[in-house]
Amino acid sequence: MELFLDISSVDTEEGDYILQVYKSIIEQESPTRVFSLGVNTHPDSFFFPGLIIQPPYPSFLSKLKRDGGFNSFVARTIKKIPDAKWVTNHPFHIFSNKATQVLIASNLEFLQQPDAFDKKLFNKKNLKSALQKAAKVIVPSEHYKTLIQNESSENKIQVIKPHASPFARPLSWEEKQQVKDKYTSGKDYFVSIISGEKHEFVNLLKAFTIFKKWQQSSMQLIIIHDENAHQDFSKLETYKHKSDVHLLQLSEEEKLQVLASAYACMHAVTQESIPFVVINAIFCETPIITSDLPAIKEMAGDAALYASATNVEDISRNMITIYKDETLRKKQVEKMKELVK
Repeated sequence: MELFLDISSVDTEEGDYILQVYKSIIEQESPTRVFSLGVNTHPDSFFFPGLIIQPPYPSFLSKLKRDGGFNSFVARTIKKIPDAKWVTNHPFHIFSNKATQVLIASNLEFLQQPDAFDKKLFNKKNLKSALQKAAKVIVPSEHYKTLIQNESSENKIQVIKPHASPFARPLSWEEKQQVKDKYTSGKDYFVSIISGEKHEFVNLLKAFTIFKKWQQSSMQLIIIHDENAHQDFSKLETYKHKSDVHLLQLSEEEKLQVLASAYACMHAVTQESIPFVVINAIFCETPIITSDLPAIKEMAGDAALYASATNVEDISRNMITIYKDETLRKKQVEKMKELVK
């Protein structure tokens, strides 16, 4: 069997999960060759150390431009190979022919929040068509399986749950202290790894203000972001507690060290397909204040405190609770240990 992988979205928020699924398929099916196809280009070793990933098949980018479209090129290429298998996370990259196709339904949030997505790309019609054509559908949660089981036979839906980062682990007291010394002059802190959701940054500042009002402490707030966060960080310039807030851009390993050393993690979002922040916090044994969303609750259960992402009073109330109630905080950590077993 020759395996063709769609790498168009490996740089997105779902990218880590997509790569995890690709690795699982490769380990289970032992393909004779693996090819990467997509509008992105990466080194042959991009995916998995020790596995040779063939460069885009053959002269992909030039053919794509000349032949007029991703789907038409992939369909014609794979049609020539009797034992080819095509794996993609895009419903609109599932095409009509007899090739074996696998759909990774890694983000179905548009089914519940359609106004937050581009309707030309994310719509029920495209999804329904792809579910019918795909030989197998892979989803990251039982919740997602429930969302699509009426449109696809249950026996071809497989749940592959996401894994934590290899850097996610609990740290010793000495290691935590080194991290705190480096970033907050030894002070305890809340941490938030923010996405690109509108108002996420501002809501964090508002919740932290309420926490500071009721708890006169030296607690700090670390906000980790990347260059695509799309937040108005200029708000920090006039923020009352500016000196207690630290904006950081970190490597994956550094990010997980900061997460593992935090007093608690705040992850209040309005939508979440794959809750990597929550999963990593569980493996780091860092108490979590997060959103009451099905994908998150399936992963965290009662090992987290839940708040509405748009209700700053709700978020701050949980911050105060976790700060004042050390017994509750320890119970959360014990529940996380049980989840990891």
